[in-house]
Amino acid sequence: IETALKNTNDSIVKQHLIELYALYIIKGHHFKLDLNTISDGLLNKDTCESTSYIFFKAAALEKRSFSNDIMKKLGEVASSKEYDDKARDNCLWAMAYSIKETNDKTTISAHVIDTLGVLLTDTEPSVKKTAAIAICYYANDPNTGISTKISEGLAELLNETDYDLLSNILSVYLRLSKQEKEIPHTAVEKLTPLLYREEYEIRENAIWTLKYIVD
Repeated sequence: IETALKNTNDSIVKQHLIELYALYIIKGHHFKLDLNTISDGLLNKDTCESTSYIFFKAAALEKRSFSNDIMKKLGEVASSKEYDDKARDNCLWAMAYSIKETNDKTTISAHVIDTLGVLLTDTEPSVKKTAAIAICYYANDPNTGISTKISEGLAELLNETDYDLLSNILSVYLRLSKQEKEIPHTAVEKLTPLLYREEYEIRENAIWTLKYIVD
């Protein structure tokens, strides 16, 4: 299948091969395929769900990081309601895990991060949350930075109850406050209620962030 995918230019044949390959992945098959050979399948509505699943598994299980060109395609699908919800979700998680596994996060293009920033205002809650996690994987790196607009977008999610999401966002604000970077007023306002959360780490990060802001 991998050899056929590399060699075929027939779109119908490629569609069926991608679907078949996705089934092998579900059954635990290990990747040998150069994913660049199927990346165009992300933008094809007939093959998008199967292709996006392959990219999601490649990033999540095999810890692959993708080129900016592939990340742009993943972001295009994630941003468009013309694609199936499952495909959008697969693409977002593929982006998140790719960012997490990228050693030099300064090589990730601003376009990719800006695309994720726009998704922080998506009407679908799961899209917003996954986009936020992806941004946090990027923003928690000491060599990266995020715009005020994206920082404000993260602040809107501080009312969420999801522990992992809150922990990731607070880690970003803690790092920014330590570096004396600007913290949005909306974020500062929403930090205070977190002082009363049951989880120790949430309270601790909120306290230290507020301390660095005041200092």
